[in-house]
Amino acid sequence: MKHATKKMLITALILFCAGLFLTTVGYIVAAVNDVSVYDENERPKADVKSETYNLNQLTGGESFTNLEIRFQVGNVVITKVTGSNQSTVQVSAVDMATFGHGVKDGVLSLADDDAYPSTYYGFSFTSNGFGFNGLRQILNFASAGNKNRTLYINLASDMADLQNITIHCGAGNVIVRNFTVKDSVSVSVSYGNISVDNISIGGSFSASTDLGNISMNDSSYARCELASTRGNIQAYLTGNGNNTFDSVAGNVTIEVKNPLQKYEITMSTTTGSVYVGDVEIGSDYTHYPDSNEQSLGKIIATAIVGSVKISQRGETTPSPV
Repeated sequence: MKHATKKMLITALILFCAGLFLTTVGYIVAAVNDVSVYDENERPKADVKSETYNLNQLTGGESFTNLEIRFQVGNVVITKVTGSNQSTVQVSAVDMATFGHGVKDGVLSLADDDAYPSTYYGFSFTSNGFGFNGLRQILNFASAGNKNRTLYINLASDMADLQNITIHCGAGNVIVRNFTVKDSVSVSVSYGNISVDNISIGGSFSASTDLGNISMNDSSYARCELASTRGNIQAYLTGNGNNTFDSVAGNVTIEVKNPLQKYEITMSTTTGSVYVGDVEIGSDYTHYPDSNEQSLGKIIATAIVGSVKISQRGETTPSPV
């Protein structure tokens, strides 16, 4: 290979790496600050078609105590409907022919693992050859054109509480609300947000996302772990339990219903600030309840690039505990 050719290849590689780095940094900053990096009007339009199935249609009448969902592209919503005596599964812009479902060993599985075999983050593989839609399309793929693909699971109000729920979503948002689970709930999302509201769990709750925000409100459990690689974490704690919140690039904001003095608190950040109420403490903070005070649980919150804040909701003049 000629010397000039080598120089051109090295220069091209350096420019590509620099472009990838700058684009990724910009996308992370935009995600943390909830800023869109593309024009909403440029998103491909999905063919929105909605269908509703009785849950018995998908289970064949078999009983189950655990629910497992794998949704590669699209949103997942699970809720218990007050006054409803029938559990249903509603799909929007989803072809059920590509959606696997069934009960095995007491586990109801719903999965679309094979729904998108020919497209992967901007690269397309077809019978006519190979295509690449650009670096922007790689970062845009997770959000573009699939926002209407949604799986709704509506649980009847008289349905027995499930033992465990496991959800994995590749690209999309997950919403869980208004139900009770005996043992555990686990949610993981690669690209998208997680929203949790008014759920009661006898054991543990965990939620993680690579690129997206996590919010949790009015929920009870024994243990909770929330983690976001690139995104914000927001939580409102109303009961007892041990909590761990970890964001690599994003802010952690915690509100509690009860006095802060009742919690064992450990907070730290590498490049941001720690706040108790509106008071900036520094880069780390630790508090232990008095020996005669009954602890409501542990709160451990960390952020590498971002701030960590804790406060009591409704407190008019917040101050360090």
